[in-house]
Amino acid sequence: MSKSINKELFKFKTRWRTRFCEVDLQGVIHHSEIVKYLEIGRVEYWRQLGIGYHEFLSSGLEYVVARLECDYLKPLFFDTMITVMVRVSRVSRTSVTYEYLIYDDNDNCAVYA
Repeated sequence: MSKSINKELFKFKTRWRTRFCEVDLQGVIHHSEIVKYLEIGRVEYWRQLGIGYHEFLSSGLEYVVARLECDYLKPLFFDTMITVMVRVSRVSRTSVTYEYLIYDDNDNCAVYA
């Protein structure tokens, strides 16, 4: 992790169990699945704020992921209960920056994005 992250800054979290279809030949969650996990976390974060997907689309705003940086710190495995934490770390006139943490069921930070 390039910088120290205070887990307490993340007020939103969602949990689910990893699935067999997400693992690679070594039994590790494939790195491409992590991007999906971030998307699920972000959409659930919006939902908690009362912003559903259809409401967002009808607002006329456009949402494009322009940059994604991800540190894979520990492997995740099949049938692991994960916690995805999301927060907005920066808002400007034209962009919003999110930060994500993904923890495994032993409270090990596996991903920082």
